[in-house]
Amino acid sequence: MAISVWLKGLGTTFHFAGPLFGLLRKIPLVDDTVDHLQRTLFNPVVVKLIRNASDPDLDDALKLYAKRIPDDQRFDGADIIRWIREDQISRRNSPNAPTDWFVLAKMKRKVCGFILFHYYPSAQHALFAYMVVANTPGIPFDAVSRSLTAEVSRLLKKRRELRGCDGFVIEVEDPRRENIKSKRTEGLARIRRFCTLAEMQGFSLRAFDINYKQPRLSLEDLNSIERPLLLLSARNRQSTCNEENHFEEAKEMLSFVYKKVYPEGYSPDFAENKAYRDYCESFLETEIASLPSCVRSLSAAQLAAMVGNKKHRAGINRGE
Repeated sequence: MAISVWLKGLGTTFHFAGPLFGLLRKIPLVDDTVDHLQRTLFNPVVVKLIRNASDPDLDDALKLYAKRIPDDQRFDGADIIRWIREDQISRRNSPNAPTDWFVLAKMKRKVCGFILFHYYPSAQHALFAYMVVANTPGIPFDAVSRSLTAEVSRLLKKRRELRGCDGFVIEVEDPRRENIKSKRTEGLARIRRFCTLAEMQGFSLRAFDINYKQPRLSLEDLNSIERPLLLLSARNRQSTCNEENHFEEAKEMLSFVYKKVYPEGYSPDFAENKAYRDYCESFLETEIASLPSCVRSLSAAQLAAMVGNKKHRAGINRGE
C-alpha cells in the first residue's frame, strides 16, 4: 500500500513538474545550461587523459593504433609507452621539459579513438602526432573526433603546463595526392577538425604549399622513407594576415619539426639518438635549401577547391 501511494505521488509530481520544466526551458539561459548538461552527462563518448603507462586502456589504444596506422607511418607502440613513462618522470624533475599528452576516447567501455600530441615549452608550440578514430556505429560519424578535440581544447586552455602554447603543427596525408575519393574526403575532414581546434584557441590553421617530407622514422629500417606529407601550422595571424610570402614561417616550422620534435625521445640509447639528431639536422638543411623563395599558405577552403579540381590533382601528382 505504501509503495502504491508513493508511486501515485511521484506520478502527480511529474504531471505538474513537466509543464513547469518546459516553461523554464523557454528562458534562453536555462535552456542553454540544460543543453550543456545533457551533452556533457549523456554523451556516449567518454574522454580521458592517459597519465600512467600501466593504464589498461593504453594497451587497447595501441592495438587500435597498430590496426589503423600502416607500419611505415608509425613508431613502435613500445616507444609510446616509453614516452608516457618518461613524461611522468620529467614532469617531476624538469618542469620546462617537453610533455606528451595522450587523450583517449571510449564508448561502452571500448576504446574508439585517441589523440597524441607533444608540447615543447621552449618553442611554445605543440605537434599533433596522431589522431586515430575507429568506426563507431550508433553515433554521428564525427562524434569521437569532436569529443577528442573538445577535450584537447579544454586542456590547452586549462592546464598550467600548456598555457604558454601559442600555436601547433600537424602533418597529414595531402588530400590533393589521393586517388581514392573516400581518402580525399577523410583527409579534408581531418584538416577541418583541426581547423576547428585552432579556432577554439584563437589560431588560424594554414597549410604550407611546399614539398614537405617527414623524416625517416628509423635509421635502422631499410624500408623507412622520407614520406611526402602536408605540413600545416596554426597560430595567431592577426599581425601577418596580409603577408603573401610565408617563407620565414615555413623555415621556422621546419626547424621546429626537424630539430625539436623528431629527435626528442627517438631512442633510449645515446649513440642512436645522436645519429638520428645529426640526420635530422642534415635533412633540415636540405629541405630549407629546396624551399621556393615565395611560400604560399593555403586555407582549408583553398585546399578543398584544389582537391575538387581533377586537373590540379593530376599536376600535384606529377610534381608540378
